[in-house]
Amino acid sequence: MWLLFQFFIMTIMIRNNFFHIVILFPFFLLSQSHDFQNWNNLEVDYKIQDNLSIYFDNSIRLAEESHFFSRYSSDFSIKRRHNKKISYSLGYRYIFHRNIENDAIEKKNRYYGDFQFKNKLSSFIKYSFRTRFQSQFDVGDPLDKKNKIRQ
Repeated sequence: MWLLFQFFIMTIMIRNNFFHIVILFPFFLLSQSHDFQNWNNLEVDYKIQDNLSIYFDNSIRLAEESHFFSRYSSDFSIKRRHNKKISYSLGYRYIFHRNIENDAIEKKNRYYGDFQFKNKLSSFIKYSFRTRFQSQFDVGDPLDKKNKIRQ
């Protein structure tokens, strides 16, 4: 009986500590930049079938107290859900990026493929893993390709 009581108390303490770490800890983190930035996004998602959908996204980022253009991107992807836990997608992103050092606009193309695994442990605990292979290159120099695998 005593072990059951200890287990019950420890469970409550772990849940309480988890709440404090996840909810309250971000308030104590410091920003990397003193600059105010504004990120705007417009997303359109259309379900073609139960397991197939297309996605279109436009985003713009403003920097330097929202006075200067920092980045604009258009993203188009198609996503297929294999089952409730596994999905994969292919996409293309066109990027306008302002280089801060020389104030030049860089135009980039990015192709990517994603594999995603989602799981639900309970009504309030969910987790997911995403692996992305992406290939990015400048519009003016398609031979200067940068390939990455991201988690």
